[in-house]
Amino acid sequence: MSDRPIIRVQHIVKSFGSVTAVNDISFDVRRGEIFAFLGPNGAGKTTTIRMLTTLLRPTSGSLELDGLDPVTHQTDVRKRFGVVFQDPSLDGELTAWENMDIHGVLYHVPRHPRRERSEALLQMFELWDRRADAPGPPAQASRRPAGASGSSRHRARRIPRP
Repeated sequence: MSDRPIIRVQHIVKSFGSVTAVNDISFDVRRGEIFAFLGPNGAGKTTTIRMLTTLLRPTSGSLELDGLDPVTHQTDVRKRFGVVFQDPSLDGELTAWENMDIHGVLYHVPRHPRRERSEALLQMFELWDRRADAPGPPAQASRRPAGASGSSRHRARRIPRP
């Protein structure tokens, strides 16, 4: 395993006109490390995540995800992360299995690997016995794990959470 950081942020600045949303932040996250990105509202957390996930370009500084620059290698970078939303993006009308399947389709995961990964992830998050349950009110407690398992379906290496 390489000692290279999986995420490297060096002297990032992001300005919107005269407003500086992110002002010279730097950090590294190594593979297997648990990292919490905390701060008050308006501190630039979401803006930083948007830069890391190719949605914004930094004004200055440099970023790397798994050795790739999100500005110049957008497609390859996007294949290396998944997102767990604060409010899960599950369809309350679909079962856990159907939600997993549709998210796999959206990530262009072929049918056979999609089904294998969905089963493995539902097993890992101890949701296999509830795969036919809709994530509505009766299964509210399973929404976050199901969302997390969905973010890993395409074999992302990290799961940033805005």
